[in-house]
Amino acid sequence: MEKGVKVRVNYMDKQPDLKAAMRPILIDWVIQACTKFKFADETQFYTVQYIDRFLSFELIERANLQLVGITAIFVAAKFEEISVPSTRDLCYITEDSYTPKELERMELRMLKALDYDLGFPTSLHFLRLLAKSLSCSRHQYYCAKFICELISLSYPALRWSPSVLAVSALDILNKVSTYLPTMRQLHYQVEETSVNECKQFVIETILSDELKDHVTVFKKYEAVHSKLKSVLKSVHSM
Repeated sequence: MEKGVKVRVNYMDKQPDLKAAMRPILIDWVIQACTKFKFADETQFYTVQYIDRFLSFELIERANLQLVGITAIFVAAKFEEISVPSTRDLCYITEDSYTPKELERMELRMLKALDYDLGFPTSLHFLRLLAKSLSCSRHQYYCAKFICELISLSYPALRWSPSVLAVSALDILNKVSTYLPTMRQLHYQVEETSVNECKQFVIETILSDELKDHVTVFKKYEAVHSKLKSVLKSVHSM
């Protein structure tokens, strides 16, 4: 199923009115909105995936980028949540920049672009599968989830599949925990070279504070981020 997720790694190059720097701003706002609505984690991860898949094939004007965001939230909530916010509520969080009718039109456009295939796995699904099979503690899972959520902001990270991101997040915890198994013991078939490259990218992203301007994730995981960064900095300098 993962191989069916069609995301163009450099899709922003094909968007004449958008820049790559706009994506983390939008994703940060999406995470904030999903937190405000108290959505399940799956809804948030699906939302990000829908945005990337949609923008990979549809050209969007800059003025409608936030509309794409609330539309992806709307579609993901319909797919995952029991209670779905109204179109009026979603337009309200954009300070009524769009109308419910515009949202409905964009929803139809997005569903067609996604070919109505909404259940492709995200890094969260792989993380939960691995955490359960490896008997990870709640804290270890929470730390790995922070990594996956943080990296969802990163446009360059689209080069790695969701499974590689999940394995990398867990393998990074080997640097701060002696409990988790090594990469070779992880019960999932992924290329170790890809994991090592992804893992190095994630560590550098955390240590460089490259995403520090997008504060929502850091506020949600403040204690985890501070401790993980401190330990990684100590290990990295050895």
